[in-house]
Amino acid sequence: KNPTHYGVAFHEIQSDPMLRVRCRELIEGSIKELARAKMLRYNFDTHNMNTTETGIVASHFYIKYSSLELYNQHVHPTMSETDIFDVVARSAEFENIVVRDEE
Repeated sequence: KNPTHYGVAFHEIQSDPMLRVRCRELIEGSIKELARAKMLRYNFDTHNMNTTETGIVASHFYIKYSSLELYNQHVHPTMSETDIFDVVARSAEFENIVVRDEE
Protein backbone atom coordinates (compact mmCIF):
# COMPACT_ATOMS: atom_id res chain seq x y z
CA LYS A 1 0.00 0.00 0.00
CA ASN A 2 2.98 2.29 0.57
CA PRO A 3 5.60 1.83 -2.17
CA THR A 4 8.01 4.30 -0.55
CA HIS A 5 8.32 1.82 2.34
CA TYR A 6 9.92 -0.60 -0.16
CA GLY A 7 12.46 1.88 -1.51
CA VAL A 8 10.47 3.28 -4.41
CA ALA A 9 11.18 6.97 -4.86
CA PHE A 10 8.23 9.36 -4.76
CA HIS A 11 9.03 10.71 -8.25
CA GLU A 12 8.76 7.15 -9.62
CA ILE A 13 5.26 6.85 -8.19
CA GLN A 14 4.26 10.19 -9.70
CA SER A 15 5.59 9.37 -13.17
CA ASP A 16 4.38 5.74 -13.17
CA PRO A 17 1.55 5.18 -10.65
CA MET A 18 1.24 1.47 -11.53
CA LEU A 19 5.05 1.08 -11.21
CA ARG A 20 5.28 -0.88 -14.45
CA VAL A 21 8.81 0.35 -15.18
CA ARG A 22 9.97 -0.56 -11.67
CA CYS A 23 8.42 -4.05 -11.92
CA ARG A 24 10.05 -4.60 -15.31
CA GLU A 25 13.45 -3.61 -13.89
CA LEU A 26 13.04 -6.01 -10.97
CA ILE A 27 12.01 -8.87 -13.26
CA GLU A 28 14.85 -8.24 -15.71
CA GLY A 29 17.34 -8.08 -12.84
CA SER A 30 16.12 -11.42 -11.51
CA ILE A 31 16.31 -12.98 -14.97
CA LYS A 32 19.90 -11.77 -15.39
CA GLU A 33 20.91 -13.22 -12.01
CA LEU A 34 19.30 -16.58 -12.79
CA ALA A 35 20.93 -16.64 -16.24
CA ARG A 36 24.33 -15.85 -14.69
CA ALA A 37 23.85 -18.82 -12.33
CA LYS A 38 22.96 -20.97 -15.39
CA MET A 39 19.51 -21.71 -14.00
CA LEU A 40 17.86 -20.56 -17.21
CA ARG A 41 18.68 -19.46 -20.72
CA TYR A 42 17.34 -16.08 -21.80
CA ASN A 43 17.47 -14.54 -25.24
CA PHE A 44 17.46 -10.77 -24.72
CA ASP A 45 16.52 -10.11 -28.35
CA THR A 46 13.43 -12.35 -28.53
CA HIS A 47 12.70 -12.42 -24.77
CA ASN A 48 12.49 -16.22 -24.89
CA MET A 49 13.28 -18.00 -21.65
CA ASN A 50 14.07 -21.70 -21.18
CA THR A 51 14.92 -23.64 -18.07
CA THR A 52 18.15 -25.57 -17.77
CA GLU A 53 18.72 -28.90 -16.05
CA THR A 54 20.65 -27.00 -13.40
CA GLY A 55 17.68 -24.73 -12.77
CA ILE A 56 15.26 -27.64 -12.54
CA VAL A 57 17.46 -29.50 -10.03
CA ALA A 58 18.00 -26.32 -8.02
CA SER A 59 14.28 -25.66 -7.79
CA HIS A 60 13.49 -29.22 -6.71
CA PHE A 61 16.15 -29.22 -3.98
CA TYR A 62 15.87 -25.54 -2.94
CA ILE A 63 19.43 -24.66 -3.94
CA LYS A 64 20.01 -20.90 -3.90
CA TYR A 65 21.36 -19.21 -7.01
CA SER A 66 24.29 -17.83 -5.01
CA SER A 67 25.35 -21.42 -4.32
CA LEU A 68 25.07 -22.25 -8.01
CA GLU A 69 27.24 -19.26 -8.87
CA LEU A 70 29.81 -20.59 -6.40
CA TYR A 71 29.67 -24.06 -7.98
CA ASN A 72 29.96 -22.61 -11.49
CA GLN A 73 33.10 -20.71 -10.48
CA HIS A 74 34.92 -23.35 -8.45
CA VAL A 75 33.83 -26.84 -9.53
CA HIS A 76 35.92 -28.54 -12.19
CA PRO A 77 36.43 -32.18 -13.26
CA THR A 78 39.79 -32.70 -11.55
CA MET A 79 38.78 -31.70 -8.01
CA SER A 80 39.75 -33.81 -5.01
CA GLU A 81 37.19 -34.86 -2.39
CA THR A 82 38.59 -32.26 -0.01
CA ASP A 83 38.10 -29.51 -2.59
CA ILE A 84 34.54 -30.66 -3.28
CA PHE A 85 33.67 -30.62 0.42
CA ASP A 86 35.24 -27.17 0.74
CA VAL A 87 33.07 -25.76 -2.06
CA VAL A 88 29.89 -27.43 -0.78
CA ALA A 89 30.59 -26.20 2.78
CA ARG A 90 30.75 -22.62 1.47
CA SER A 91 27.23 -22.93 0.01
CA ALA A 92 24.63 -20.45 1.21
CA GLU A 93 22.50 -23.31 2.52
CA PHE A 94 25.09 -24.04 5.22
CA GLU A 95 25.76 -20.50 6.45
CA ASN A 96 23.54 -20.89 9.53
CA ILE A 97 25.12 -24.14 10.72
CA VAL A 98 27.25 -23.55 13.78
CA VAL A 99 30.25 -25.78 14.48
CA ARG A 100 31.19 -26.16 18.11
CA ASP A 101 34.88 -26.08 19.01
CA GLU A 102 34.68 -29.37 20.92
CA GLU A 103 33.22 -31.29 17.93
